[in-house]
Amino acid sequence: MSDDLELSVTRLIDAPIDVVWRVFTEQTNEWFCPKPWRAEVDWDLRAGGRSATVMYGPNGEENRMEGIILEAVPGKRVVFTDAFKGDWTPQGPFMVGFFEFEEEDGKTRYTGRARHWTEVAKQQHQAMGFADGWGKVAEQLAELAEKAKVEARAVTGDFPRMAFPNESPAYREARSAQSRGADTNSGRRPSTWLVTSEQV
Repeated sequence: MSDDLELSVTRLIDAPIDVVWRVFTEQTNEWFCPKPWRAEVDWDLRAGGRSATVMYGPNGEENRMEGIILEAVPGKRVVFTDAFKGDWTPQGPFMVGFFEFEEEDGKTRYTGRARHWTEVAKQQHQAMGFADGWGKVAEQLAELAEKAKVEARAVTGDFPRMAFPNESPAYREARSAQSRGADTNSGRRPSTWLVTSEQV
C-alpha cells in the first residue's frame, strides 16, 4: 500500500509514555472523538480483538463503527481496521488505523495514521475533516496525559511503571515487593499503575 494513500497527524505530548498509555487505555472515551461529540469505545486490545465504537453528536447524531484489532503492543502502538468485524467477517473496508507512541527526550511523540485502500477513500476521509478531527483527538489526549503527569508528581514525586501482558501475577508481585524494599530507605512508597492482560 502506497504512502500516498495515508493521512497522519502527530503531536509531542509533555508526559512520559507510561502516563500517556495509561490515559490512552483507561480514559479512552474522554479523548477519542472531538468535543462536543462523545464516544463509547469497546476495545479488546489484542490481535484479533474487537474494536467497536459509537460516537454521539450534540444534535442526536449516532455513528457506529465495528472493526478488528490487528496489533496491540503496550506503550508502542495499536493497529485496527474496519475491513473485518467479529469472527473475521469481511465488510466494506475504508482504512487501517494506527495509534503510535515513541519516547522523545522524556516526552511522548504520538502519531495517528490512517491508510486507505483507494484514493477515493482517502479523499473522502480528508473531506470528512481528518486533519481537524484527528488533530483535536491528539490535543485532547495530550491535555489528559499532561494533567495526569502533574497529578502523579504531586502525589508521589515519581512516575508509574507499566506491566506487560506476558508478566504473570506472581512476577508482578515479586517486582512490586522488590520495589517496596528499595523504597524503604527513601521513606516513600512507589506509585504503580499497571496495564494488565485484562486491559490489553
